[in-house]
Amino acid sequence: MSKVILVRDIKRAKELVAEKQPIATAEAEYGSTVIEGQTATLAHHVQGWTSAPSLSENLNLNVQEDDYILVSHIDLDTVCGIMAVKGVYKYSPEVKKGINYVDCNGQHRMFSSEVSEEARRIILSYIGYTLNNRCPQEEDITEYVNTLILKFDTEENFSIGLKFVKGRTAVAESILVRAEGGAVLLHQPSEMNVFGLNSEYILGGVEYDYIVVFNEKFGSVTASSRLGSNGGLDMVAVMREIFGEGAGGHYGIAGTPRGTTFSIEDAKSVLNALAGK
Repeated sequence: MSKVILVRDIKRAKELVAEKQPIATAEAEYGSTVIEGQTATLAHHVQGWTSAPSLSENLNLNVQEDDYILVSHIDLDTVCGIMAVKGVYKYSPEVKKGINYVDCNGQHRMFSSEVSEEARRIILSYIGYTLNNRCPQEEDITEYVNTLILKFDTEENFSIGLKFVKGRTAVAESILVRAEGGAVLLHQPSEMNVFGLNSEYILGGVEYDYIVVFNEKFGSVTASSRLGSNGGLDMVAVMREIFGEGAGGHYGIAGTPRGTTFSIEDAKSVLNALAGK
């Protein structure tokens, strides 16, 4: 079975491709650049690739032992793409639609009518599993992904995920460092094992339009819009104005270039841009 290789830096990704092109890629998106696979390129955030979503029905690929699947990050969207390449994707079109909707519009939309009960269960189960099983910081994540696919979809993980999401607001409030107009900055310390903070738009009783999260552990900055892809500022455009074409994401949420570390001062620059300063 093919390996799953995680590469966050586009320079390293191009080095690997020069040695051997991956059989497929799943969201191997680096800013405005998409790394293509030999037989499948599953991407949906970069302009020109929106008709080729990472979520897919099972693909009938002739995968060899020495082939590999290249990804730039791991989330549920990417995992579903990997499952499709491996031929083990087992969920309904409604699940695919719901996961894609939340990926593009934010976890705060998880309980909307656009997301089926089944899709919500899968998303929360994934969250519950990954809270205690984070992806290792290494290139070959094959074993991690294979185990995740087998074990994440359980009632126990669903319960853990649901409890976590309901309690995440208090965590976000505890790391709020600055608010400007309709935007707020959260400083996530290295020891804090929490994700999805970009979905917490109501903090201290105030509803914000934009959330900026500085993740100290990864040196990354992520900006998101409460309206997702339905209005407000274009997060990709805002981030690229500050950090260049290496910044990536989509209209509702975008981040700093992969493989480069940034500071809280960079995050403040994003906050100021979103607040119109």
